[in-house]
Amino acid sequence: MDSHVHYLASDWFDTRFMFPFVSEFYNLSDAQNYLQESSHNFDRSYLCSSVTTVVLVMSTQNGAKALGLEATLGTVEVGKNADLVVLEEDPGKDVSAFRSITHVMRFGKLHSIADLSYANENAVD
Repeated sequence: MDSHVHYLASDWFDTRFMFPFVSEFYNLSDAQNYLQESSHNFDRSYLCSSVTTVVLVMSTQNGAKALGLEATLGTVEVGKNADLVVLEEDPGKDVSAFRSITHVMRFGKLHSIADLSYANENAVD
């Protein structure tokens, strides 16, 4: 039995992109900005790479484990289901790069953010 505690990101629905996991990246980007503004002596590159790794594991692998779906979700591997985001910037350098999403792959189909934003803006309630 695994005795470790696994933290995971909550699954808030972000209507701007119509994909629930995207908003967590935004929240954690805001958290990093707060830490940078309130702290004076720390290695920013270490914080960023550490935060990015934690964010990715919380948002993917730990969520799948919590749901008992790690055999089919949570990591990018042959035979697993994967929804992916394409970023313009490198989150290893700055976690706010998660705000630079250019495309989303959902169920094997690639969507541009521009197309998704247009569809969301013109959706009928």
